[in-house]
Amino acid sequence: MTEHDIERRQALCELLTLPDPPHIRRGFIMRFEGKPDRHQLLQHVTAMFVQSKLLAQHERTAVYEDDWRQAGARERDGQVVAR
Repeated sequence: MTEHDIERRQALCELLTLPDPPHIRRGFIMRFEGKPDRHQLLQHVTAMFVQSKLLAQHERTAVYEDDWRQAGARERDGQVVAR
């Protein structure tokens, strides 16, 4: 995944957190007293899910890059590296 892809996905997450304008009506919504509005929560939950996946992928990439650098350093030092 390139840096451009990460930036694009982060921008999509930010767009998902924006609320819909009040004049947009998205069909019939039944609300019950005492229950949270699922339709408003969906944008935030979706954005949090995507951000957590991007963070996990970024962390995995960083770990793989660190392992690759350490293996390269061991090869330069003359140690045998099994891959």
